[in-house]
Amino acid sequence: MADEALAFAARKAGHDLPHGWNTPGQTPLPLLDGPSIVDVNTGFARHSVLGLQGLYRDLGKKRKPTTERFVLNQLHRTLYQRVGRTLESLLTSEFGLSELHFSAPTFVARLQGSAAWRARDVHDEYWHPHVDRNNTAHYHYSALLYLAEGGGEDFSGGEFQFMDPEGNFTVVPRAGRVVIFTSGQEHLHRVRPVTQGVRYAISMWFTCDAAMAMPQFLDGKMHNTFHAKREAGKKRQRRHLPRNHRVKAPKDEL
Repeated sequence: MADEALAFAARKAGHDLPHGWNTPGQTPLPLLDGPSIVDVNTGFARHSVLGLQGLYRDLGKKRKPTTERFVLNQLHRTLYQRVGRTLESLLTSEFGLSELHFSAPTFVARLQGSAAWRARDVHDEYWHPHVDRNNTAHYHYSALLYLAEGGGEDFSGGEFQFMDPEGNFTVVPRAGRVVIFTSGQEHLHRVRPVTQGVRYAISMWFTCDAAMAMPQFLDGKMHNTFHAKREAGKKRQRRHLPRNHRVKAPKDEL
């Protein structure tokens, strides 16, 4: 864990990322209670009320679009690249790694607490314990960067907990605080429900597998190539398994 990973001005700029639901001139959409999550690389955003939105492009003719294209300025791009480089450097140094690659996806999560809010489905229930690598097999290292102050300042609740039979280890989010850890079974963890205020965090994952490396970008185009490469790897794996064996693809947390 490390504090002050980003300057205050950059942290405040990061608050705009989950709010990219509108372009200039549009009537702003309300900031709804509950969780909102943006996959920065694909431009997909999800909210329990608004559903799945395409921030870079429409999701198809069958779904009526409710937003225009996502607008990111140069400050956002610089911030995103800086975060990726900073977290990769911290991981490489802390774990003594000779090779590490930025991978996908990258999530910006906004959790707004409200006593009246109720989860609509399992995707809204962000507080369940989980292991990152169970969701996406190529994750080797996880990194979290908090953009808001917990402990009752910007929000209450929302603590990050490593789960352990001998006692949980709890991290109170602070703006600029970074938490890095290996992504396997050794780090079962959860986020406690946000009860009041708004919690912002960026989640990034890194891999030691060069085949799953992904360049940093903000236009949503390279993600198609990345997923095609991942699916090709799954097909190669299936060809070497017995016919009655089936591989269940990991479910990304979006």
